Amino acid sequence: MRLLAVILLFVSLVACDGGTLWEDGKYQVIWIDASPPYLAECDPGMCKDITGERILSVGSDDRYIVSEFQEKKDGQSSFYIIDKSISGFNARTDLPKSVTGPYSKEKFDMKAAELKLPEFSKHF
Repeated sequence: MRLLAVILLFVSLVACDGGTLWEDGKYQVIWIDASPPYLAECDPGMCKDITGERILSVGSDDRYIVSEFQEKKDGQSSFYIIDKSISGFNARTDLPKSVTGPYSKEKFDMKAAELKLPEFSKHF
């Protein structure tokens, strides 16, 4: 009986759970175990976290992905825009070249009007 308890404890400690909460092409909102969801750029076999922050909302159209994050340092919201027509990573920032931000709410609202960005369609 003790052996069974030890085996069950071991399996529960090493078992990993996760999934995709939202997806648009190679971009996905992913959760793993008890971690907050995050936005990642995925290629076959590998996903790279885009900002390292907890995602709150996301939306997309055929040109852009918009995302709202909760910053770790102060809990405030910040906003990023992903231009789907741009590919590759920026070696300086370690972000995809397609990502701009973070923006404050005011600056994001100005960019949204200027670029006719999509609405947020999914909230986490």
